[in-house]
Amino acid sequence: MLLGVVSYGVGTLGALVGGLTVNFLDRKRLLIAGGCFQAVIISAFLLPAWGFSSLVILYILGIVFNGTFGFAETATSTIKMDRSDPNSPGRDFTIQTSIAFISSVIAGSISGSITEAVGYSGLFILSVVLTLLNLVLIFKLKVEDLKQ
Repeated sequence: MLLGVVSYGVGTLGALVGGLTVNFLDRKRLLIAGGCFQAVIISAFLLPAWGFSSLVILYILGIVFNGTFGFAETATSTIKMDRSDPNSPGRDFTIQTSIAFISSVIAGSISGSITEAVGYSGLFILSVVLTLLNLVLIFKLKVEDLKQ
C-alpha cells in the first residue's frame, strides 16, 4: 500500500511539475527532459537486476519512476492536445491516447518473452536504448513540428 499510494502521489506531483514547466519550456525541451529522467530511472532498475534488491531500493525506484513518468506524460499529453483538431479534440485525443495504451499493452505482453531471452538486465538495457533512440529523434525535430 505504501508503494502504491506514495508512488502515485509522487506521480501526480511529477505531472504537476510537468504542467508548470510546460509554461517555461517549449514542447521539445519538455520531452527531452522527460526522456532524460526516464532513461536515468530505467537505468537505475539495473541495480535490482544485478542483485541490489533491498526493499528500500525497490521502493525508491518505484516512487521515482512514477514521478518521472508523470512528468513525461504531461509532455506527451500536451503535444497530443496541441495536435488535436479544434473541431474534434475529444475524438483526436482519445485516438492518440488509445494508440499509446495499445502500445503499452503490446510492450507488456512481449516483455516476458524478451526477459526470458535476455534476462532483466537485458530488458532494462533494451528499454534505455529505446529511450535514448527516441531522444535522438526528438533532438532532430523542429519545435514547430511539435505544435499545430
